[in-house]
Amino acid sequence: MKIKSSPEDFIVKEVLPEGFIKESGEFEVYSLVKRLANTLDCIKVIKKEWATEDIGYCGLKDKHGVTTQYLTVKKGREFAHNNFKVRYVGKAGKHLERGGNLGNDFIITLQVTPEEIALIRRNESRVKLGYTNFFDVQRTSRELPHISFTHYLLEGDYKTALLRYYINKSKLSNSRVKSAYKECFKNWDDPVKCYSMLKGLVSELVLRPLKEAGVSGDYFNAIKKIPPSELELLVAGHQALLWNNNPTVKLPVVNLPLFKIKRAGTRELKVKPSNLKISYSNDEVIVSFFLPKGAYATILIKELFKVT
Repeated sequence: MKIKSSPEDFIVKEVLPEGFIKESGEFEVYSLVKRLANTLDCIKVIKKEWATEDIGYCGLKDKHGVTTQYLTVKKGREFAHNNFKVRYVGKAGKHLERGGNLGNDFIITLQVTPEEIALIRRNESRVKLGYTNFFDVQRTSRELPHISFTHYLLEGDYKTALLRYYINKSKLSNSRVKSAYKECFKNWDDPVKCYSMLKGLVSELVLRPLKEAGVSGDYFNAIKKIPPSELELLVAGHQALLWNNNPTVKLPVVNLPLFKIKRAGTRELKVKPSNLKISYSNDEVIVSFFLPKGAYATILIKELFKVT
């Protein structure tokens, strides 16, 4: 099975509560349509273009696809930038906030073999009835069980936590930068030397925690230099791993009061897709469906290919 041979093979459209978009209201609503772009990177550009930090949105959308989501702002304007565009769609009486959408519509094109088509046909009726609502790697890939950034943060081992942060960064780097990271890790007791090895190869925003550790020797305050949105994602990934290991209605509590982070809440144990439709051809399958917020389309695809 092959997914995402092109961005158009993975199409996502956010679904807002009925009646949210109106003809009048305090806020303007815009659609953000992006292709091969990270939501947070788009938001940074949009904030600069609109000259405001006050932008509402419901969550993050997959980078490797064509996705549509919505933004709210007091006053914005339409524009296009590289691999995304922003278009006015109406008004709203309140800001969008994280988790404020109903869910998402998906259209996913898969390249398949005859044997895989047989698996999908066998699993289709079972998947329609619902399956375990696991988090997928979009949430968990930044973290590793028992040796994660957040694990060491909770242990109070800030030096090792920062090391794990940069190990995660190194996985996403090109070969030249990976090589520099490896040398850095060999010299982890000398943050000044590590910083000098990476300077010029890695952005100063990424290197800010390492620079702080070199200046002060204080790894706790160094970690505080990690952007809050990224810190939150790392902690969320750890929480997701814990939940995947023991799915219950209540999410595991991850409490880091020194960093002003506390994650708790609930999660549906099972997810049931709506309007699941599958069209078959010789070597291609197109799957369309709606999932409620927080559920992962890639988990549904994995369930269709599960060998039982």
